[in-house]
Formats: sequence, structure tokens, C-alpha cells
Amino acid sequence: MLSELQVENFRSIRNLRLDQFGQVNILGGRNGSGKSTVLEAVELFLAPEPLRAAFHNSRRGIDMLPSQNTPQSSGVESPWESLFCDFVNNEPARFTGIYSQNQISVTYETNFPIAKTNQANLLAQNPSYVFSLQQWINEARLLLISSNRGAAVHLESLIHPVPDGTWGWTASLPPISPCAAIWAGDDTGQVQQKDLADLFSVAVQERRESFVVEVMREIVPGLNKLVSLSKNKKARLYADTGRPKLIPVSLLGDGAVRVLRILLAGLAEEGGVWLVDEIENGVHYKFLGALWRGVAEACKQKNRQLICTTHSREAILSAAEQDIADLRYLRISRKETGHVAIPYSGAELRDAEDMLVEIR
Repeated sequence: MLSELQVENFRSIRNLRLDQFGQVNILGGRNGSGKSTVLEAVELFLAPEPLRAAFHNSRRGIDMLPSQNTPQSSGVESPWESLFCDFVNNEPARFTGIYSQNQISVTYETNFPIAKTNQANLLAQNPSYVFSLQQWINEARLLLISSNRGAAVHLESLIHPVPDGTWGWTASLPPISPCAAIWAGDDTGQVQQKDLADLFSVAVQERRESFVVEVMREIVPGLNKLVSLSKNKKARLYADTGRPKLIPVSLLGDGAVRVLRILLAGLAEEGGVWLVDEIENGVHYKFLGALWRGVAEACKQKNRQLICTTHSREAILSAAEQDIADLRYLRISRKETGHVAIPYSGAELRDAEDMLVEIR
């Protein structure tokens, strides 16, 4: 499990330390406080694979078209500058933490000398790249990822533009941990690209389908079972709600489908970290208890760690009411001196509610 994380010079965060993670973690705070940024930081720390940073920039609507930046262009902006605090890339974005009792550090940087890395030398030797390597570096279009896993292991990869308008990389970095993420309002993310039927098949293989149906029945009264059927040579997930015909799960409603997707994503892998942005999205407040009980039990069954964000006071208090054994709420706020995270246990959340303390 992730037990500590220090975030430096990443997006809106100059410096933030989080050191009281539990098995189920909720990030709260005002709009713009950095909740989703912390989720991105966790993913880029645990899975520093090439193109993850590009995916997050694209998800945020940032233009990532490297082929438009030719050496003849003037005033070219770095596609990576939004990764760095105040858009200043003189210092790397750095993530330092403890995962499974191992000290790990990961850096992302664009401001580095060619001689610093063998990866840049490898790129310079490839005749298929027609642009100037020095020009790329001057325009900060190269992103160097370095991962130190203890004293003996140093890994690095260089992400670079290629003439066809895509990105390439010089080495693949293996993830530090299994890491699945569901991002609010995004249908193209890592987990979203997997069909629900495929995710459900994993639960069936491990004989966890009855658990999934029990949780979903609290949200969809009358649900008898979930069934994966082949249609047009592709598996689709259907629901038996006692009607004459099975219905596609998409007709259960956006909130129910989101809960199902979150739950199945949590059950899809053993161990690792499970990230969910705005976990309460589309879920009626009366069903929040079922959601929390489901994800907490999934964490126990699969030995996973959940880190999620929410804007909802009802969602935070509902989690506290479920008496989840290892629950942490981290309220993130921005101060003049930097970001801070104030931790609460479930009991402290309930006490704060009794004392009318604002916890969001």
C-alpha cells in the first residue's frame, strides 16, 4: 500500500506532503484545491509509463500535437509546461513516497542537458527522426522520466515527438504497482476502454458475481442477476430485472452504471491502488452507503487501496457512517506557503459533523 507521498512542482502544487493513508482514502477540499491533481500525482508516481503524462494533458484539454512544432516554428510552446507549477519547467516535477515499505522517487523534467541521459543519445543515433534534437530540447518538447526504486535500481525513459504527429519513447518503465483509474466525465480512460462485460468476466471467474449483484441490488431494486451475452461477436453485459427480456446495463441509469464500473474495476486486479475521481458522480445520496460498503469490501477481498475524490458532504459523511475500518479523509487546501492536507479518521469525521465543522 501507499503510505507516504511528497508532491513537488506539479501543476498547481508547489509542495504537498501526504503521510496518513489508509486502505480507503477520500480526498476533499474546495474547487481548485488540487484533489484531482493529487490523483494524477499518485498515478504518475506508481505507473510512470510513457504517455501517461500525455494522456492526462489530453484529458484536461491541453493541445498535444507534437508534429506542429517544427524547427522552423517561432515561439513554440512546450506541450509539457502545464505539468509544472506556474508553468515553469526549470525544476522537475518530483514525486517521492513509500510504497510497500520501499522508498521510491520519480521525476518528470524537460529542462536537462543532452549529456545527462543515455536515452537522449540513443534518440540522436536514430536516423528516422528528421527534426533537430537540440531544437527539441530548447523547445522543451522532450520529457525525461526517471524512476529510482531503492539504491540499486534507476530507470529512465524519454518521450519524444515523431514526424507523424504522435509520441514515441526510448524505453518502457514497468509500473511500481497495479494502478487502475476512473476519471470523472471521461469515457476514454484506462478502465473505461475495457467493456463492462470483460470486467464482469473477471468477477465471474473468481466467483464474485454474487457479491457484485448484492451491492447493485441496493441501487437497482429488483435486480436478479447480471449476464454477459455475445452480440455481433462482442460480449455485452445485460441485467435481469424481472422483465420479459434482459436489458442492457446502460438502461439502468448513469449512476448505477458508474457504480458498477467502479466496483468491477476494483475487483479486476489483485493488490495495487485504485483511483476514482469524483466517486459520487451521478449517485443518489440514498445509495451512497451501498457504494461505500461495496468498495470497502472490494478493497478487503482484493487487498487493494482506494484513493478517491469527492465534492459531496453527503458522500464524506456517508463513508464515515459505514464504520470502515481503515478509512482516511484528507482535506486538501491551498495556503500562501503551499498546499496542506489535514487528515481525519472516520470517528473524527463524525465528531466534526457533531461540532458543525466544515469538512469539505
